[in-house]
Amino acid sequence: MKWILACGLAILPTLNAEEAGGGDSEEQAQGFDVNGLIAAPVAALAKPSFLPEAGEPGLLVFSNSLEAQEHVRQGFALIHASWDFEAYRHFCAAVQADSQCLMAYCGMVLSLTNPQHEFHEQRARAYNRMLTLAEFKVDGEFYYPENERMYAVGVAELIANGVVNSVRVFRQLAKDYPNDIQAKLLATFLGRGGYNALGNPRLAQREAIATFRKLSEQLPQDPMVANFLVMVQAEAPYQAVDFKGELLPLAEQLIELSEGKVPSWYSLLGYIAMRSGEVEKSEAAYKKAIEGYVQWQERDGVGLADNEGRLRCELSLAALYLQQKNYKKADSLIAKVNAYQFPKEREYSNGALTQKWYGKLMPFKSMMEQGRYKEARKVLPAPLTTERRSMDPYSAIIVAYQLYCDAVELIEADDNKKARVAHGKLALMLAEMQSMQSQVANSYEFADFIRALSSLVTLHKELTALVSEGEGLASNWFKSAIESQQVGSRILPPDILYPVEFRYGRYLVKKGEKEEAKEVLGEALKRRPCYVKSRDLAESLGE
Repeated sequence: MKWILACGLAILPTLNAEEAGGGDSEEQAQGFDVNGLIAAPVAALAKPSFLPEAGEPGLLVFSNSLEAQEHVRQGFALIHASWDFEAYRHFCAAVQADSQCLMAYCGMVLSLTNPQHEFHEQRARAYNRMLTLAEFKVDGEFYYPENERMYAVGVAELIANGVVNSVRVFRQLAKDYPNDIQAKLLATFLGRGGYNALGNPRLAQREAIATFRKLSEQLPQDPMVANFLVMVQAEAPYQAVDFKGELLPLAEQLIELSEGKVPSWYSLLGYIAMRSGEVEKSEAAYKKAIEGYVQWQERDGVGLADNEGRLRCELSLAALYLQQKNYKKADSLIAKVNAYQFPKEREYSNGALTQKWYGKLMPFKSMMEQGRYKEARKVLPAPLTTERRSMDPYSAIIVAYQLYCDAVELIEADDNKKARVAHGKLALMLAEMQSMQSQVANSYEFADFIRALSSLVTLHKELTALVSEGEGLASNWFKSAIESQQVGSRILPPDILYPVEFRYGRYLVKKGEKEEAKEVLGEALKRRPCYVKSRDLAESLGE
């Protein structure tokens, strides 16, 4: 089968012929400059070290350079381990060793998949180069093997036309080349079906889990397979998976298979242990992940801007401490993260954005958890502007949190009349932010903005319940807020530190509905088993 490349998206139409290179003549291919694909922070570093413990994709890479082949295999293994920056470094090393290695360009594009990535220009060049090489012919015949051209098509479809078309290609690739385990892993993971509104796995999700389980039985010592089996279920609703009985042992096995040398897998273990209610294991895993990232950073001379894994783990650990009411440890760690300095020209790096959107907002969330509302408002970053028409997305989120804080403080003071006014202002603010989405769709901060906005919508529903005058109406709004909670991210700290069920349970206790409160608090502990306030309140109600 001859594959038609997905060229529907003109990613960088301004590239000149020399930059595109390789398509019609050897002279063009030789004229291509790989340096245009290598971002300055990577160009300043030495070649990356190899980490065989991350797994071996077993790819047959079409290249005369053994060095390029090894870097390509390592790069794909690191993509699967959710360590994209280090994967990108390996693909950069691969194209430097062989500028005509098609699989290196496929991997480079895949490692920079995020549309708002800081290195989007490098991704665009890699994308165009990938398409050019995949179409290259000698004497009328395609130069590159069919399977590599299919990889290029699959990656191009993912970038240009979305997951559905990409899955179709990777499924065909896995069928045509059954020994290519990576193709099967990608096809299965990208084609997973997720969970429905009731928290049950859809058919495609059940099939994906079954496929990964079968592969795990066939390849019990393959860390990549074990990783995919955990990842495909890690962000499931709490009622859909037995985190403690099923996923936690798998995550621990992944650490054993990788000899504890892959920090991103320690991060995954920390997240799974947290959702399992295993506080000590979660804390230890996050600390190991941080230690691994720090060692890598110091050994390779990588800056904090490109070590977002470290910041995310530090903030996730701080969130764990906050759930345990260990405020002193949490606040110390948060302050440490927020003291990090980033070069001005790297303000849109993953590290800087992690600090801005998660680190800088966490002191506010810590103060709110402690009931220190006046201090909470003061520790929020200052918005660049409060003028609604010219407000940037980050300022909008800050203003929304200010209004939320005002409403909560008034509710706690039993001043529902004024609380309803603050609640109404927040409703108007959220409506404006909803309309702001299209304006910031191409922003570096779009994904973080959408995540924060979704959390604020949940918090607003909870506020609506608290300011409602009718008890039946309040219960309906609480249930709506509970249903709208986001499932926790395996790589990011939680936006909302508590389960909404806890707030509903506390409301029911105040209303004297003890038995119903016990049931709701039981659900709170299932969703967030490490959140001790739910446990404490449930225990105070007795048997």
